[in-house]
Amino acid sequence: MEANSTVALCNNLSHLIYKLHNSLDYKQKFILFTHIFSVQEEHYASEEMSRRLIMSLDPEFVYILLRSSSIFVLISLELTNKLICNKDAAKHMSNIVPYIANILSRIVPKADFILDESTKIISDKLMYQKDFVWIKLVYESLLCLQKILSYLGKNKLLNCVTLDEMRQPLEYLLNDMFDISIENISFDGSRESGIIFNHNNDHVHTCNLCDLISKNEFKDEALCIQNLFSDLDALAREHLIDLDKDKLDDYASDDEIDLFSLIKDVGNTIITDIGVTEGNKLDKQTVGIYLSTLKIVLEITKRDELAEFVLSCIESKNFDILQLLIELSIKGSNDLGNLTISKMLTNHSIKLLDKNTERHNVLCLLGYIQKSLERHGLYLFNDNCCVDEILKIIKRAEIELHLSLDEFFRIDNTEYDYPCTFRVLETIFVLICDLDQSVGNSVNSIFTIIHRVIQTTFDFFNQIDISNRERASDYISCCTRIIGCWMTLEPVHLQSAYLRALSNMLDLISEMDFAWLLPTFDYIEVCDLSNVNNLMTSMFRIINRATGKNGNVYVSALDNFGDETLTMACRHLERFFMDVIVDFERLLQSLEPFDINHTTLPVDKEDVIETLITSANFTPSYPVELFSPIVVEVDVGSKLEGKYLFTLSVLEKLFLSILERYHHVKFVNHMLKVINNNEEPSLEYFFQSLAKKSSSYDILLCNISVATAAACLCRITETSAKRLINSKFLLLIMECLVYSFFYSVPVRMNDYLRTDDERINLWYRTSHLSMLLMQHYPALVGLFNMSIIKMGLKLPQPSKIDMETLFNEEYITRQEIVVADFFSAFVLNIIN
Repeated sequence: MEANSTVALCNNLSHLIYKLHNSLDYKQKFILFTHIFSVQEEHYASEEMSRRLIMSLDPEFVYILLRSSSIFVLISLELTNKLICNKDAAKHMSNIVPYIANILSRIVPKADFILDESTKIISDKLMYQKDFVWIKLVYESLLCLQKILSYLGKNKLLNCVTLDEMRQPLEYLLNDMFDISIENISFDGSRESGIIFNHNNDHVHTCNLCDLISKNEFKDEALCIQNLFSDLDALAREHLIDLDKDKLDDYASDDEIDLFSLIKDVGNTIITDIGVTEGNKLDKQTVGIYLSTLKIVLEITKRDELAEFVLSCIESKNFDILQLLIELSIKGSNDLGNLTISKMLTNHSIKLLDKNTERHNVLCLLGYIQKSLERHGLYLFNDNCCVDEILKIIKRAEIELHLSLDEFFRIDNTEYDYPCTFRVLETIFVLICDLDQSVGNSVNSIFTIIHRVIQTTFDFFNQIDISNRERASDYISCCTRIIGCWMTLEPVHLQSAYLRALSNMLDLISEMDFAWLLPTFDYIEVCDLSNVNNLMTSMFRIINRATGKNGNVYVSALDNFGDETLTMACRHLERFFMDVIVDFERLLQSLEPFDINHTTLPVDKEDVIETLITSANFTPSYPVELFSPIVVEVDVGSKLEGKYLFTLSVLEKLFLSILERYHHVKFVNHMLKVINNNEEPSLEYFFQSLAKKSSSYDILLCNISVATAAACLCRITETSAKRLINSKFLLLIMECLVYSFFYSVPVRMNDYLRTDDERINLWYRTSHLSMLLMQHYPALVGLFNMSIIKMGLKLPQPSKIDMETLFNEEYITRQEIVVADFFSAFVLNIIN
């Protein structure tokens, strides 16, 4: 079928491919080529369609256009960059590299660039300055090289040659294309390229293929297009074979072009043109493309020449260029995030902090410094100036923090990126722990500033009104994070001020903010924490958050919450309920119940535990050195009962939700079925699980088991527990506690001495709690007896000398020595 003599366009990509392949002259082909501007990339992004589009166009036609007038070179490069959207397309267009090298060699340096007549006419219509046309040509050329590089590798840019014939512009193309182009090109200032083709002019006829569709005569055309696609695929295969032969190397008159040298010259020209802000007459749009071009230069420059070029960029003293370097360094593009370049950028950024730099630029610099410190740590600085550099950063960060908090109270919103100030402080807090304290006054100055900063955040919480909580949520989160960070690293110096501010903080912060404070509580006595208002409520809120708010207690929502956070919360809860000084009733009275979407399991009429666990065949004597908290009887209908039932509901919901993770453990799966379906429990599954020691059981469940047992059982009598707790749930708690004991039990005598091991610490805590509970819950003694006998447990005897040494060196407590001695004797007596 003959091609249509008129240029008729539509939005069907298959029709465009058909017409491109059958176009009879350059003029028609060029107009069809420009239609790609209006086609969305997803229509030709696949390798199959992009390959067919390129073959219908013919790469050689594109190469011919690249030897035409500058304006048509620019248009062709833009369109080609749209076409190179995958590796296959890049292969078919790979021979474009020498043509681009030829273009760059003609227009670089910039002084050699002259607007030809046709380019001047069209650029005048588009209101383009000469600088803009030049940088657009350079930008599109480098963008094309970057695409080839990203898909095919840098080898494609090496040993580039240019042919003698490439140096001859093809003026005869202008007569064919200039008239239609000057009519069709229009300008849109919002578009980076600025070039738009008006394809819907009145003189354009209806697409002949679309016309056939409207007349229901598309069948033959569809077959024709299908055959064309097959031909184009075959042509593409042949084209790749031809490319592999590398025919360009056969020309005798070729001249090699150092393409990377040209790219470097482009970069230096850009730095010269926009490097000096004063007297810069380039408009904003042109500067934007200059920076985009410089970005490509930085991304494709040889790595061994990169540091030198980055130094040239820094010496330009232009903040836009510096900001571009910062952006690329953070992303790590072309190894721009390596230590050498990061050092250069960080040192320059620190110098600018002391100068009269605009505030939004200062925040940008602080943000970059934080990212670099996070990536490279103190290696960014030389040993002899490390402390001085950190001091400069932290001084400026303190100023910005004061300004940010002051803005909150003075104005509704801020246009500045204030969180970066808090982030850089947080990063420095962590890093200065590695500083040598012997370096003297500079370190003392750093700590003095940090103490002022933390006190400022305390003052912020003391001044803010709860009605402003929503508006201040971001500030609250930022302040909470740096408080949590510093009070974990240095818990003593500001502890009194921290405890005074903590109640106000808990009124304002969210559950997720509260997570940042959890590590700080490890260094504060429980008796001091128990006096903080709302602390228990916050602890239960964060635990409740872990199990979701959908009301389904057996569906865990922990995936995005963080097991470490939950473990810390449960660990602190355990401390509260096991501490002998803390008043249990006062502790629960401070708890403010909230909606948890869970109803406590009903209490059974029959105690299933007594039917399963036989009386203990050995009743131990508890050591007098064991300090036990006071247990209380919970009166029916009392306020204490209401608060206790709320505590039970939260932990019951958490415990059952967590157990869903471990349904592969036989006794866990069995007990969940017992509770859900009201089945009869059996200890056989428990003993089978003990024998196999399931690998899917882990320390998280152990920690939650200990916390649940401590909060629900440790401070109330057995009578109250049987009255308030479902007996099957009570059995499950006891089973998990005993399983945790066996899971973490010492195997060798030296295991007692591994005080930095998480598992042995868990065993000490589990054993301590078990000792406390065994005094009031005979069923637990019986379960231990049965389990030890069934498993034939052998517990090594701890060395008294070694244990005393650890105690004297404050690695373990006296209570832990008592625990180890008690259980080694307890197990030995049962086995014997």
